[in-house]
Amino acid sequence: MSPARTLPIAAEHREFTIKVGGSPVPRSHQLLSVSVVNTANHIAFARLAYQDGSASGGDFPLSNDALFAPGAEVEVLAGAGNQPDLLFKGLVVRQRLKVREGSPPQLLVECRHAATKMSLKRHGATYLDMKDGDVIGQLCSDAGIGMTAASTTVSHKHLVQYDCTDWDFLVTRAQANGQLVLTRGADLETRAPDASAAAVASLNYGATLLEFDAEVDARQQTQAVKTLTWSAADQAVHTLDASPPSFSGPGDLKPDDLAAAMDVDALELRHAMLPDAEATAAADARFAHARLDQVSGRAMCIGLGQVQPGDVVELAGVGQHFSGKVLVTGVRHEMDTVQGWRTHLQFGGVPEDPARRERLEARRSTSLLAPAHGLQIGVVTDNEDPENEFRVRVRLPLVDPASDGVWARVAAGDAGDQRGVMIRPEIGDEVVVGFLDDDPRAAVILGMLHSSAKAAPLTPSNDNHEKVFVSRSGIKMHINDDKVVLTITTPAEQQLIFDDDQGSVLLKDKNGNSIKLDSDGITVESAKALNIKTGTDTKLDVGAAGEIKTAAALDIKAGAALKLEGSGGLEATTPAIAKLKGSLVQIN
Repeated sequence: MSPARTLPIAAEHREFTIKVGGSPVPRSHQLLSVSVVNTANHIAFARLAYQDGSASGGDFPLSNDALFAPGAEVEVLAGAGNQPDLLFKGLVVRQRLKVREGSPPQLLVECRHAATKMSLKRHGATYLDMKDGDVIGQLCSDAGIGMTAASTTVSHKHLVQYDCTDWDFLVTRAQANGQLVLTRGADLETRAPDASAAAVASLNYGATLLEFDAEVDARQQTQAVKTLTWSAADQAVHTLDASPPSFSGPGDLKPDDLAAAMDVDALELRHAMLPDAEATAAADARFAHARLDQVSGRAMCIGLGQVQPGDVVELAGVGQHFSGKVLVTGVRHEMDTVQGWRTHLQFGGVPEDPARRERLEARRSTSLLAPAHGLQIGVVTDNEDPENEFRVRVRLPLVDPASDGVWARVAAGDAGDQRGVMIRPEIGDEVVVGFLDDDPRAAVILGMLHSSAKAAPLTPSNDNHEKVFVSRSGIKMHINDDKVVLTITTPAEQQLIFDDDQGSVLLKDKNGNSIKLDSDGITVESAKALNIKTGTDTKLDVGAAGEIKTAAALDIKAGAALKLEGSGGLEATTPAIAKLKGSLVQIN
């Protein structure tokens, strides 16, 4: 008989063995059914059903026994008695009793791969200058799980694991590189999808294929994938194209033809900011996922323990669109006392784990309150924090318009011990409010808002030359970037003007007094008196000629000696009477 119409299964293939702690479970315990599920990117699990319990005895001996206590190590093997295949290895996580009228009582034991320990605790971590493959290896090493990690190319300067489990983070990083997370006995492996390997088994309709469901969906295909990301350094959008995957699904339909039928020339991924290498890897991963989804479905055969996720199986006799090599992405073994052992092989795309996606997307405030997503409009009601935490009370009109609102911290341009920017909104001002960890009690004012009802103190323009700060009383700081002028003005029009356009500095008050510094020197103008007082010596040094003029009398007085000296001569003239008095007058 042609090998394609048979399976590599020994005659005694129906033999199932359950081991706990390395030792087989005694045959005296009747095994009713076994279910083993091993799917890429999911934690493998097994469910065992044993007959246990007696109504007459009023007891459940197997349940009472420590054999299947949570944490016990369980192995499920099947196949030839001398060389069985390991279908599952993991830990008991749960057991329960099932009693139904008309059927024997059962002990149900649920087991999961040891990686389940990585899925129970959320935490955060930062990885510096590491590749994803190294991060994945470290996560498994920390959990005591063997890992064969495929190489990755992108080295991250910093990679943050935020409030998620190690398992969720591991799968996410593998997916970002277009890889599958596979279970291999007690260990794990990451691998890129590859349907070019030799088939480990052939399933032929009419011989070895018992059930079959498959579909080809043109909507899943695209002719190209590109990532669009913003480059802050270039101030431009970078577009990175994916390389076409090296594999496609079975059958005679080409993925590019399927995409063309739906007018899908390219799929665009958008990310706020990614290094080019990571953006390219993301596009490659998405393209590989699309090709994996070209043909998907399941095939059932009699029990076959040799096939694992990541292996290749050849389908035959199922038509031109579906015959050929397929990549196995999931295996389910079912055994019971009626049907015997059946194996279901999943091929094509890997279904998303909705629970994992929900965990990744959940922004929780420890589930104590319903989360407050996004931003809220607020109206300031109070600036005096009774707890001295420098918070501002904000009413949230769309949450509770009748209350005074919540106390919110204020984000500032600089803040520290006895320093920083202290500009508080006025009562009645409109502000925008965010929430830390989406907790509605942890509000933060992110900024203040102008509107037609609360107009800005400056009319906007496209040239945007002018910037201004105006306080409630009208104190103004005005910047003109066109003329390069900084003006500080009080409500009484007292001003200090730094003018680079005129090359001057001007200080003037409301009384008409001013001091001007420019290229001609310093000009001091006083509307009335000018008084100059010093605490100690006063020196006036004039580099060239000097002149003092007054419209009326000029008095020069000294508390001690007064000395007038001219190195080039001294002249005193007057058209009126000249007087020179002293207790003693010496001339020459």
